[in-house]
Amino acid sequence: MIKILHIDDSHEDLELTRRHLTRLTGDIVIESADNPKEALETLRTSRYELILCDFQMPDMDGLQILRTLRNRGDSTSFIFLTGQGNERVAAEALRSGADDYFVKEAGFVHYERLINSIRRIVNANKQTEKRRHVEMALRESEEKYQHLVARAKDVITIVQDAVIKYVSPSIENLLGYSMEEVQGTKFSHFVAPEELPRLNDIYKRRMSGEDLPQIYETTLLNKDGRPIDVEINTGIITLRGRPAELAFVSGISERKRAQEELRGYRRLLETRSQELQVLKKNLESFTNSISRDLRGPLDDIDGFNKALLQEYAGRLNKKGNEYLQEIGNSCQRMQGLINDLLKLFQLSSAEIHPEETDLSAMSREIASQLSRSVPDRLVELRIEEGLHAVCDQSLLWLVLENLLHNSWKFTQNTDKARIEVGAKEREGKRTFYVKDNGVGFDNDKADNLFSPFARLHPEKEFEGNGVGLAVVQMIVQRHGGNVWAEGRVGKGATIYFTLN
Repeated sequence: MIKILHIDDSHEDLELTRRHLTRLTGDIVIESADNPKEALETLRTSRYELILCDFQMPDMDGLQILRTLRNRGDSTSFIFLTGQGNERVAAEALRSGADDYFVKEAGFVHYERLINSIRRIVNANKQTEKRRHVEMALRESEEKYQHLVARAKDVITIVQDAVIKYVSPSIENLLGYSMEEVQGTKFSHFVAPEELPRLNDIYKRRMSGEDLPQIYETTLLNKDGRPIDVEINTGIITLRGRPAELAFVSGISERKRAQEELRGYRRLLETRSQELQVLKKNLESFTNSISRDLRGPLDDIDGFNKALLQEYAGRLNKKGNEYLQEIGNSCQRMQGLINDLLKLFQLSSAEIHPEETDLSAMSREIASQLSRSVPDRLVELRIEEGLHAVCDQSLLWLVLENLLHNSWKFTQNTDKARIEVGAKEREGKRTFYVKDNGVGFDNDKADNLFSPFARLHPEKEFEGNGVGLAVVQMIVQRHGGNVWAEGRVGKGATIYFTLN
């Protein structure tokens, strides 16, 4: 529907025009206004496709209404419809922005011509509005494209006849040239000499329509002549009716350096792996050597010592028998040290078989064995329920066995001995612990606890050879975890460990 506002101080003319126009066509809606000032206020809030206006009215003529609308930016189409006027007035009206001018002849208006004029003006306005929307959309699209290209990290280029017709602003970041320095220049100017024959060949073959890989790497030269490794992703487009190459160019110097570093790390890792295999074989040989070359002479010493005790004990005085007894004890301790050392070697290369493990049940079983070994001891055992971990069961058994055995040993002289097994969150990690209220240790020497054969207490007070915590540390580290100790002399000790 075409919505029209008709301004005229004559109610008779308003009604006559409305009746004729609605009779001739059914797609026109006419609203009437007999007061120019009220009509101007109505036009502030309501929108019309067209205004029909009388020229001469008592308070304000049609020309003043038109000029008022145009001054406040209202471009609604405007047709004068008047019984008075001449060519000079018509010319003045059209210069002021009117779209047409109709004179009533003897009170009669040629309404069919008026309708044709209205349709022509409204259709022209619609076409203008469509064109404006299209132009606005194109302008917005172009602005988005320019914004996208300007902010793109990759360099965007268009090459035709081997000449760079367009390059995006990011060329300055890649090669140090401005857009103006690059556009209109042959692309060969920026290619490393050793790469130029290959790139010329690729460009000619692509322009001839040959199907080649779209992505390839090459080397360009920046403004200072320094080589820059790049990756080019190309495609063929049409520019002004002729084929051209659209290319996205990204710098890959950092990536190539990272790849070279990675290759270096891989070579180093392979070398270290080979060295580790050699070290493992040497360690196995050393382990066999310990087992064979140390145990053999030690067994001989122990055997001859036992023979002396059996056959010549009566011929020796008390001191001599004590010496032989001490030699036998030393042989046994040495055998224990060799066994523990072999255990450490074996653990360092043992395969890990992770599975869901109930550490609570495992701790209860080990504690039960300790209680049966000394039935008269009263020890308060607190084992938290629900301690689970994914680990090698046999190796974690050794961890808990060593830790609980140590707590059992170092609380043997403690009244109301207490041993606790539990877990807590520390620094976002599930941390297990074995805690006791035994003799404890000097916390400044905590790191020494995990060294093989290290002892913080005299052997006469507490038996052992100082390998247990070294075994614990090796197993925990092989599970990707950490182990540490906290304690105070006379206040007990806590061993913490994590597993990954």
